[in-house]
Amino acid sequence: KRKSHWYHHEWFNELLQLFWLDIAGTTPSNFTLYDSIIKDYHHFLDTHPAPVKPLLNGEEIMELLNLKPGKQVGEVLDKLHEAQINKEVQYKDEAIAFIKNF
Repeated sequence: KRKSHWYHHEWFNELLQLFWLDIAGTTPSNFTLYDSIIKDYHHFLDTHPAPVKPLLNGEEIMELLNLKPGKQVGEVLDKLHEAQINKEVQYKDEAIAFIKNF
């Protein structure tokens, strides 16, 4: 989970660049740790693709289905997430139609 938090962070590439520059500015420059992180980073991304961003959030689902906060909302979110992963739903209007038919 920790690697996923960092490696999928939108600023991680910029942090890597800053790390590289910091190493390059030292004498002697030792890129061993940097190279190790890069190798791990690429391996991790190959085996753990970035999570799918939900097309709808819980509040939108509650409003569309006239639901109160609770277990049902979570079930709908899970089904929608599964449909997104399986490429059954790719756009917000498709997500709305999907949950209305749920």
